Amino acid sequence: MIGNAALVTGAASPLGAAMALALADLGFDLALQDVASTVSLAEQIRAKGRKAVAMEADMQDAVQLDALVSGAADELGGPLTCLINNTAPLSPDALVTLSRAGWDQSMDAALWAPLRLAQRFAQQAPKGMRAQNGEPFAQNLILNIIDQRISDCAPDFMTHSIAAAGLKAFTKTAALDLAPNIRVNAIGLGPQRPGQYQFAAHVSDQRFPSESFSNFSEVAAAVHYFSQAPAVTGQLMSVRVE
Repeated sequence: MIGNAALVTGAASPLGAAMALALADLGFDLALQDVASTVSLAEQIRAKGRKAVAMEADMQDAVQLDALVSGAADELGGPLTCLINNTAPLSPDALVTLSRAGWDQSMDAALWAPLRLAQRFAQQAPKGMRAQNGEPFAQNLILNIIDQRISDCAPDFMTHSIAAAGLKAFTKTAALDLAPNIRVNAIGLGPQRPGQYQFAAHVSDQRFPSESFSNFSEVAAAVHYFSQAPAVTGQLMSVRVE
């Protein structure tokens, strides 16, 4: 890919940091978004010889969301060629307890924010790239990170499960809409270590017999693959992470 500059949302998380560092190793300059500080991560990326800027932006704030892509491009000195949507807050709800306010908050963060960022990304993405054989070359990449709810819907995480399904559908429809200039793919995360709202037994039930947890290096490998596969778009790769 040429003119490598990427925006990674949710970059303060271990997963987000692993993906950002993988892109840095591939020669990308990085804009790192999170509500938490990414200053230390930016320093690690600069130590690899790449540009990096920490951007503390709230994805549920419409003004900050709309300014994120253009602000990242300005800070890095050129248009972005890669967007990783990695922001999907997880909070429990169910049909009998779901409120409109809770629905709107979850959908804004888990579905609207990735769509809006993709829209802004597409508006500034470089166009007209051609391979040596003259065929259109999709140097630009949008990568959506979707958790296990895409394949394991849970009634106690109803809104989140619906949003995950929506993000998968968005990946496929956007891939068709933005071709051949922009590729749109997704990484589906499998069962993870118990989180804030999970019990160990619950996580164990979601694993295959004798399956061990892999580590973030496998997600980094998936990022590496998609960044270097200009003919692949509209695809979901499932990866199980620690």
